[in-house]
Amino acid sequence: MDDSQHQMLTLARYAFFAILGLPGPYVLSASAQASSSSGAPAFSVAEIPSLGGNPALLLATGINDAGQVTGSSYIAGNAITHAFLYSDGVTQDLGTLGGSESDGSGINNAAEITGLADAANGTINAFLYRDGVMHNLGSVVGIDSVGYAINESGQIIGSSQGGAFLYSRGAAQYLTSSAGTLSPSAINAAGEVLGMVASNGPSQTFLYSGAVVSVLGTLGGNSTHGTALNKSGQVTGYSLNAGGTQLAFLYSNGVMQSLGSLWALGASTGAAINASGQVTGSASVPDGEYSGTHAFLYSNGVMQDLGTLGGSGMYDLSGGQAINAAGEVTGASYTASGAQHAFLFTKGTLYDLNSLIAASPLAPYVTLTGTTAITDTGYLLAQGVDTRNGSIWFVLHRQR
Repeated sequence: MDDSQHQMLTLARYAFFAILGLPGPYVLSASAQASSSSGAPAFSVAEIPSLGGNPALLLATGINDAGQVTGSSYIAGNAITHAFLYSDGVTQDLGTLGGSESDGSGINNAAEITGLADAANGTINAFLYRDGVMHNLGSVVGIDSVGYAINESGQIIGSSQGGAFLYSRGAAQYLTSSAGTLSPSAINAAGEVLGMVASNGPSQTFLYSGAVVSVLGTLGGNSTHGTALNKSGQVTGYSLNAGGTQLAFLYSNGVMQSLGSLWALGASTGAAINASGQVTGSASVPDGEYSGTHAFLYSNGVMQDLGTLGGSGMYDLSGGQAINAAGEVTGASYTASGAQHAFLFTKGTLYDLNSLIAASPLAPYVTLTGTTAITDTGYLLAQGVDTRNGSIWFVLHRQR
């Protein structure tokens, strides 16, 4: 392999981790485990149509237990985006607050949506979409605001000129800390909030719980980054330890615990956590001259290597991105041919999701390359491409 080929492969590997939202590659080994055996689950697949613009530019940001999705899509002309609600094959334009653009960022099981939208006066405001109406939250939470996430009670977290806010029942509470400016990212059903502390120093994570903002600390190093929060207030993410190694952690009941890695000198990242405190993400394993990661499932004190879909050498890569209550994991992996495919890990087997949609009429045209969410009700939010029209976001549903 010449230098230019090696550079292209290296760039492809970093692009893989960027798609997953994970840090750069570590060292890993080949442990392929793909299956299409009898008894494998089967999924229907539906693509999310755009609002008239280029479907390849659509962005899906959240899915609920009914398989409804929100995000943003270009309208006809590809000049401006509007927030949308996708439900049962139809993508509905949520409009704006009187201005030109909007974007959806979070959805709950009542199909209530939050995000940001332009108002007629030129300001940008957080919104609450409920019962067919987009409500302007700017007068409550502040102008130039954005809603990031919404829980089952309709509570919204976001940021505005006034700082980080928690919107609840028509009122806004601003979250503050002496450690620095707070930037929220997730909220659970109990109204607990996860986010980052913006300061001039290393990154820190905060948890708002019981009306108190707590900085979570580290694993002994100088920085930490929380990525996911479950309904019990447990957090996962990654932190530096005293030796400077980045490791996945589980924060529970005021204690941050290292999840270790898949080998003694390896690094790891926690990406998602379920209600039982099981965690998925990526972790390094040794493999000679190459570097990368394998997806893992951390459960009952053990980090399990989920392997890859056949990728080896430079392509010996996989990463877990989402996990449901049953401990099923989804994410992305390279195959033996060097292609990036979405996977599902369930009942001890790592499946190529493309093999699980074979009965769908879309199967000949669609290649699924990654997943961002899996619900307890059998829905997956997946990325990929439809060769006929360029659609890139899909909703999968397990067939019973």
